[in-house]
Amino acid sequence: MKICELNWDKKEDYENLKNEFKIEKFEIIIGSELIYLEEYFDDLINVLKEFSGDLDNNNKTAIFLSFKIRLPELTQAFLDKFSAVFYYKYIDEEIVKKFYPNPQKLKIIYAYKK
Repeated sequence: MKICELNWDKKEDYENLKNEFKIEKFEIIIGSELIYLEEYFDDLINVLKEFSGDLDNNNKTAIFLSFKIRLPELTQAFLDKFSAVFYYKYIDEEIVKKFYPNPQKLKIIYAYKK
């Protein structure tokens, strides 16, 4: 297993990660508890864009993001920006309930680049 530092706002970290893994796009990206500070929304979306394949190139990346909705308006602000670049849908609560007892508090989305 390899671990690399990735500061969302540093483009040089993007290139270091690509060189370390010898890959341009990832098949799967998983993130948890990333949607909490509005000032980082654009950086997060840019990182996801950078490392995601898209439908046009036939190398679609599956993105899974989990988060707790603490401030609904903040979560919606992120999803509004996110949906300009990515298609997304919520994972059904019955599936979430299998590994998290209170699915109303934890949301998981599946997304891919438009």
